[in-house]
Amino acid sequence: MSGWSLVADTFQLPFMRTALLAGCATGAACAVIGVYVVLNRMVFLGAALAQLSAAGIAFGFLLGIHATAPAIIFAVGGVVLLAFRRGASLITTDALLGVVFAVAWAASILMVSRSAQGAEELNHMLQGNILTATHGDVRLLSALLAVIILLHLLFARRFVFVSFDAETARTIGLRTGLWRFLLYASLGVTIALTIHVVGILVVFALLVLPPIGGLLLGRRLQSVFAVSVLLALAGVFAGLLLSFHADLSSGAAIVACLGVLVLLARLVSRRHT
Repeated sequence: MSGWSLVADTFQLPFMRTALLAGCATGAACAVIGVYVVLNRMVFLGAALAQLSAAGIAFGFLLGIHATAPAIIFAVGGVVLLAFRRGASLITTDALLGVVFAVAWAASILMVSRSAQGAEELNHMLQGNILTATHGDVRLLSALLAVIILLHLLFARRFVFVSFDAETARTIGLRTGLWRFLLYASLGVTIALTIHVVGILVVFALLVLPPIGGLLLGRRLQSVFAVSVLLALAGVFAGLLLSFHADLSSGAAIVACLGVLVLLARLVSRRHT
């Protein structure tokens, strides 16, 4: 069977095409935000916000309401807590993130344990199931991607300034607290809106692995963003293809393919240094 036939046989199925569209929208949005996450060394922030979003989803299950709203509220609440910390504290940011992560994870377990399908719901939050994505999910994620891209096209310089040179940003009159909050909030909302489709594992991998590959292969910041998005799309495509033909978990397959792509990026970058 030729490579094209392999691809055609996989994505001729409607649910696989829907999963691919949802995965690509999620991957592109996470890859753009993820560049800031990696460059700012905020990887643990991404993990903490993902777990807070999962706690919001669990809270929605507990109340019997749609999980998107509580997931966003929990994530943005975490952003407010972290973005507007004032003054010195005995509790460092890393320590606070650790507390948030642990407490949110424990709260998620306790809340879903009250449900008859608790174990199944917990597994779904962790691994997700992109193969069950709906056309509504695709529309929502596509709208999210459009907003994220527009936001970062319009305000890229401000985000870069407050991320890498906050003192200069203050000198030229930028409200660094506000722009830092917007950056963190875009991360929190992205996680909250994507986690119920692909799960914590895949969202976290898409936030971290493609940007690492982009940093290894890109020469300028613009090319880092572009390469990061391309790697995310390639990882989602290859992961869905692998999971379909090898009968593997789609989430784990996507993460594994992203890992291989980062390894290849590392090998290529070493040959050019």
